[in-house]
Amino acid sequence: MTRNGMLISAEIEDLQVEFGVDANDDAALTGAEFPIHVLPGNLVNQVRAIRISVIARAPQGEPSYQGPDRLRPATANRVSGAVDTFLRRRFVTSVLPRNML
Repeated sequence: MTRNGMLISAEIEDLQVEFGVDANDDAALTGAEFPIHVLPGNLVNQVRAIRISVIARAPQGEPSYQGPDRLRPATANRVSGAVDTFLRRRFVTSVLPRNML
């Protein structure tokens, strides 16, 4: 994972942040309200949920392993990637801001 051309982590392949925004103030996240991948500035005060997804990749490939973990899983708004020799794990957590409920 890189940011502005600088390596942050060699084993983190993808990091996604998704927002749930109650745009119509009906106290429910439905339809186009979740997930939102780009948060417009005018909706910041209406965030009701945040989901963070991380894909970690093994530092070295395992050419002899033939399991399903070799496929880069789909996460958030990115499709799955090609099969290679690296094992991967996907970690997902959701946050419900207390002050916004």
